[in-house]
Amino acid sequence: MNNKNIKIFNSYLAGIYEGQGHIWIPKIKLKKRFNNKQNPLFYITFKLIDKPLAQKILEILGSGIIKIKPKNNKCILEISSVKGLITVINSLNGELRTFKILELKKLILWINKNHNYNILVPNKKSSTVMNFLFILIYHLIYLLVK
Repeated sequence: MNNKNIKIFNSYLAGIYEGQGHIWIPKIKLKKRFNNKQNPLFYITFKLIDKPLAQKILEILGSGIIKIKPKNNKCILEISSVKGLITVINSLNGELRTFKILELKKLILWINKNHNYNILVPNKKSSTVMNFLFILIYHLIYLLVK
């Protein structure tokens, strides 16, 4: 992809993540029995009909899996490898506009601490007004679909 297409993809990924994504950060405790750490999870939930879109995003990011949840009519794009998480960080860093920027900051801090990276944490704060509008629109759409 050229630089223009990368920028467009990163903005698109940020929008999808802000709407349907989540980052789960594990508690920083070693599992004594196996002496290993569990990596954070980045995931985006899609309707099952949008599985080709999830596969295309997976192909571009180059890491992760797609889990199918037929009972819920959903598929989940999930990334947990350090390489994949760093690709996600690089794609989303500077693109987020809502409270989800806080999840990204926590992910960056976790990667820096647990895998000896030095990724810069974004200074941009999410807008309180934007967060309010995002939540309001989300609930309005939920009520309309329901």
